[in-house]
Amino acid sequence: MDELQSGDGTDFPATVLPSGFESDGRQLLQVTVCDIPKYKRAETKLTELFEEFKTVMYSPDALVYVADMKTCEILLLNQCCRKI
Repeated sequence: MDELQSGDGTDFPATVLPSGFESDGRQLLQVTVCDIPKYKRAETKLTELFEEFKTVMYSPDALVYVADMKTCEILLLNQCCRKI
């Protein structure tokens, strides 16, 4: 992990992934920068949404299922549905 500087002058942690390749006989370098705080925010949000999903899916008093909209195939049933 590296400390980089944004356009407004603030420092932020980031992962820098350099990769070299050849194109039309020339050696080129591509650098990918991953903004760690942005990644962490997305990870935190995903975790929160998954917890909400589990709360609904494992609710003992509600019938909840997930189905494919095109085929109507049932992909997931909660425990309440399985008891019926």
